[in-house]
Amino acid sequence: MQKKQKNSLWLVFFIFLIVFTSMNTVYGGTKSAITDSVKFKPLRVPALSFPPKNLCPAKVADISNGMIINQLFQGLFSYYKEDLLTPQLLKKFSISPDGLRYEFELKKNVKFSNGEHLTAEKVVTSITNSILTLNESARWAFGFVNGFDQFIKSKNPDVFDFKAVDDYTIITTLETIFPPFLYVFAAPYFRIALKVNSNYIGTGPYIVTSRTDTVLSMKIMDSKKEETDIHHIEFKKIKNKNDIFSNEEYLNYDIVEILANRDIDSSQYKIYNFDFLQTGVAFFNTRDRVFSKKTNRKQFYLYLKKNIDFKKFGWQSTEKGLPFIMGLFNERKETLKAWRITALIEVIYADSVFTFDQREMDIVEHKLKNSGINVQFTRLSISELVKRLKQSNYQVAISGFLPDLLNMESLFSPLIETGQQYNFSGYSNTEVDSLIRKGREKRHFMSQHKIYSRIFEILSNDMPVGFVGSVVGKLILSKDYLLNKDNLHPFGLYMIDLHKIKRRRASHE
Repeated sequence: MQKKQKNSLWLVFFIFLIVFTSMNTVYGGTKSAITDSVKFKPLRVPALSFPPKNLCPAKVADISNGMIINQLFQGLFSYYKEDLLTPQLLKKFSISPDGLRYEFELKKNVKFSNGEHLTAEKVVTSITNSILTLNESARWAFGFVNGFDQFIKSKNPDVFDFKAVDDYTIITTLETIFPPFLYVFAAPYFRIALKVNSNYIGTGPYIVTSRTDTVLSMKIMDSKKEETDIHHIEFKKIKNKNDIFSNEEYLNYDIVEILANRDIDSSQYKIYNFDFLQTGVAFFNTRDRVFSKKTNRKQFYLYLKKNIDFKKFGWQSTEKGLPFIMGLFNERKETLKAWRITALIEVIYADSVFTFDQREMDIVEHKLKNSGINVQFTRLSISELVKRLKQSNYQVAISGFLPDLLNMESLFSPLIETGQQYNFSGYSNTEVDSLIRKGREKRHFMSQHKIYSRIFEILSNDMPVGFVGSVVGKLILSKDYLLNKDNLHPFGLYMIDLHKIKRRRASHE
């Protein structure tokens, strides 16, 4: 009897053990599944466009392109805390006392996504390939490096003084000083890329896993998994930002840039308020029959500025949004003259960080028509707008412009210097080109300011481009995530390293 009872107790204990183990497996498995689903849930980000399929950094055409490229490729430098520059792929660097010689030492044991090691020779090849892709329009960034002109003409990188001296050291010398030179290496066009067949790969931290016409997915590189909570990112293409707010589609995303005059569900998002360093620019096609005359360009610009209600658009003055220009844009009051041209004027525009309210754009169009201007406003995607700008297939175009350098020169050289990267107006003025070169060489702010003030006087008269305002912006982040304010930058989402975002820990984790 005692033996039978003892056996029964063992049976009960055995059954209890099985049940306990099963329950632990079930609940432990559930907990693990929840943790994994949270851990591997993609960070959802809207994008107005995708970069080229071969992912060539030098072909970045707009803000969304740059935002994506910056997650796949690293530069010699990146940004930290507003406009502070910090080495990214560099261990250290030095500049000679005269400001003409730069020496860069790379970090060791950095690898591209295919496992190849980063070397000085590969960095030199990457930079020179980007310059060749951009050709003459790279002058704003590297035109003062010894041998640049010969390099552009011959396509031979040996004549360009940007050299690898050993596996991890690069030396370059400049013809003239250029104080913001280091900022060039944080721009997306000059991120370090390894060309493999016809495609480009980077040092991460992410790699592309899939891509369709509307969705681009990426995952963290295996070697960098311990550095971040964000293992997957999903970029979804949108036509414009207004649409995702008019139907509350923004709730499907985790991080979005919006205008300050937009109301959002604050129970689901943390709001970061700051001024984006992006200005709205009106480009005038100087090859167009109407706008080849500077008087027509200037008058149309004045009509445009008069009829834009900044408050309703969520815009502000150009100076307020670009504090480093320090009193540069002192526009004189001009007299509006009657518009005598009967031909239809098409104004094309597109969202970027600089966002347009459709209803307000309709109002501006109506006001211009009431002023006697036969005008038609056409909204395009940013990709379509850039394509038409590059083809010179437009009359007037309004879009956002984000300076690549936090420097006064960055507003002028790419936009108006002859043949430069964003000189879509086709403008060329030898006096302006000379002044830009002189301003670039100045180390002291007041010396620069005097020169750039003269440039602005010329532009105010010639009007190849007009600055129409700057953005008052918000960055909204789902409350499932955390972002250290040190990782915010006036360039907005364009320059945020998404792998630095943290997941908010749930109680069951």
